Parts: sequence; structure tokens; C-alpha cells
Amino acid sequence: MLVLMFGFLLLTVYDLCNEEPYYTVEMYEKYKETCEEYIRSKVYEGMNKEIMDAIFAMMGRKLAGEMIDQTFVNTILVFYLRFYKWTKE
Repeated sequence: MLVLMFGFLLLTVYDLCNEEPYYTVEMYEKYKETCEEYIRSKVYEGMNKEIMDAIFAMMGRKLAGEMIDQTFVNTILVFYLRFYKWTKE
């Protein structure tokens, strides 16, 4: 559903830009802002708890003596921190 919504929105922006080429940059910038705002408001909020729960679960497993993929955990933490900073811009 989400893919269809953004696909339809992109198609609409594309059609409008072909009809009015003078506003192409402004239209695509507004489309980009709309997509980013949606990601910040819906996607980040939805995945925040799940990611933190998974990270804490892996840390708990490590503290319990279980072997975990430390590189994977570090990569996820770096990605999460970058994504978090991006949502606060």
C-alpha cells in the first residue's frame, strides 16, 4: 500500500513536471520533503522500539556468555545512530 501511494505521488509529480517544466526542481524538492517527513514520523517511530529491543536482547545474550556477531551489532548501532540523527535534522 505504501509503495503504491509513493509510486502514485511520484507519477503525479512527474506528470506535473512534464506539463510545467519551470517548476521541476521545486516539485521534486517538495516530493523529497514529503517522503522524508513520512519516514521520520511513521517509519522511525514504528521501528524504534523493535530495534532497541533487539539490540538489548543481543547485549543480554553476550553478557550471559553466549557468542554473538559483534560486527553485526556494531553495524546496526552505527546505522541506528545515523538514522536517529537524520530524523532530528
